[in-house]
Amino acid sequence: MKTKPELSVIMPVYNGDRYLREAIDSVLNQSFKNFEFLIFDDGSTDNSLRIIKSYAEADNRIRYFTRENRGIVDTLNECLDLAQCELIARMDADDICLQDRFQIQVDYLNSNPDVVLLGSKVIIIDEDGDEITPMGKYFDNDALNRALLSDGGQHIYHPTVIYRKSIIKKVGGYNNAYPNIEDLELFLKLFSVGKLENWSKPLLKYREHLGKIGHTKRLLQQQQVIDLLNKARVKNVDYTKQTTAPETVKSQSLAKKYQTWAWWALKAGNKNSARKYLKKSLFASPLSVSNLRLAMCVFRGH
Repeated sequence: MKTKPELSVIMPVYNGDRYLREAIDSVLNQSFKNFEFLIFDDGSTDNSLRIIKSYAEADNRIRYFTRENRGIVDTLNECLDLAQCELIARMDADDICLQDRFQIQVDYLNSNPDVVLLGSKVIIIDEDGDEITPMGKYFDNDALNRALLSDGGQHIYHPTVIYRKSIIKKVGGYNNAYPNIEDLELFLKLFSVGKLENWSKPLLKYREHLGKIGHTKRLLQQQQVIDLLNKARVKNVDYTKQTTAPETVKSQSLAKKYQTWAWWALKAGNKNSARKYLKKSLFASPLSVSNLRLAMCVFRGH
């Protein structure tokens, strides 16, 4: 790059070839152009590295790295060390940035030095790219703090955030003790050093699919959330609300996942997606009583 970049974009990749081209294209086609794009292949065994190399040959903003598989936490911390810029944007290999994402976030962070991290509302899409629903309802620092301490839910979507490198390093970066909720652990640490906010309009299409950690390691992830929140609440003297985390962690059936996505789509007015996931739920559990009410609402369209 001829000029020093204003933004570092970091994207870890592990066996992400199915959606990788869409993710890379959405970064390269941003209206904001002055960035470096660090793509770190964490020992993929599919065609991810080949795809990354082909893009790096065509666009000199891309710097790519590869090594044996060590996991998401080590990969992210190495990306932090490699990044040249103070402002760092997170991106995942299965999501899609909206075109003005970086411009909006960089402008806001430059105008608000007390904000250490800015995420955004998202549009949930499925494996085919079909829209399910917009998601995100907490935007200011205090509301986000209360929400995360209350239930540990996905109130800040990790691949939407831009944060300040010096602050992330100050709090110790990503923690290997929480490999399935490394983002939540980082967010809770950051509240002690600055403001965290969300942009109130979607800046990213966030892809839901059954290969995500939230589905493949759901039980382990939920146990880690409970452990982390119990520790965080002890440190947060202003937090008085009782835990809303379940006393027992339960698995979720495939039909239940599809029903959830169908309800989301229906309430958002995405009727085709609602019908798609009703069909999938019926196939997964044809005798489910809960599918009956869902079917009635989907056929009515509301």
